[in-house]
Amino acid sequence: MGIIDRTVKQTFSHEKVTTKEIADMLTAKLNEQYKVEFKPKGNVGKQMLGALNYDSVLIVKNAYHRMRAHVEEFKDPNTNKIEYHFYFDTSEISPVLKFIGKETGLIGHFIIKMIYGEADEFYDTIINNIKNEYPIEERETQVGLKALFGNKN
Repeated sequence: MGIIDRTVKQTFSHEKVTTKEIADMLTAKLNEQYKVEFKPKGNVGKQMLGALNYDSVLIVKNAYHRMRAHVEEFKDPNTNKIEYHFYFDTSEISPVLKFIGKETGLIGHFIIKMIYGEADEFYDTIINNIKNEYPIEERETQVGLKALFGNKN
């Protein structure tokens, strides 16, 4: 898998799903285990200062393990049906850990990762709760150069 034959897994639903609905469902199911917070879209001034330009749900296990989820509506060009695509971002960490990581470099990142460890069960719990609640489909989409020039196979 490289630049030529890269594929992306898309998670979507044909039924209307909003980010607020996901936030309410996750709050009801996971609020005792994790901190679940709905973050509304920021206005133009806030977006200029770094706020997101879409509604999102922030699920926090600790300072290192966090997941941000949101839903976007798209019209599939092949079928002309409306699809609601789910996006999950696991790259966010607390501002304190971000500062420590910048100040201590690669060794600091390694130490922080050793302290907090892996959290695959955290991410799987969130995604499985969403999959159990909503009729979700997954598909692999070709996004590499092969998609641009057409696949003759």
